[in-house]
Amino acid sequence: MTQQLVKNVLLTNDRTVTRKIKELILAVQVEARYSKDDILLMYLNEAPYGGLSRGVGAAAVQYFNKEVKDLDLAECAILAGLPRVRITTPFFQYSNFVY
Repeated sequence: MTQQLVKNVLLTNDRTVTRKIKELILAVQVEARYSKDDILLMYLNEAPYGGLSRGVGAAAVQYFNKEVKDLDLAECAILAGLPRVRITTPFFQYSNFVY
């Protein structure tokens, strides 16, 4: 999760050895500085949730018109299932691709 956070927030999606080495070094630095709970919180606040929503707080407002603290269990489960893998090819890019 730390490497995904670093890639999504600090680096590009380039598939190069140089980028992967930078990702590894930055991930080690992030894990040395922040707790696992802090890293999870940062990840959840940066994950794409569809549309213009980035982060669980924005998604809660977009989909349920509520703050995260006011969501019930079912609404939390729905939000947990929304982030999708970004698929990129030379021909097209899908962000939050839903099957």
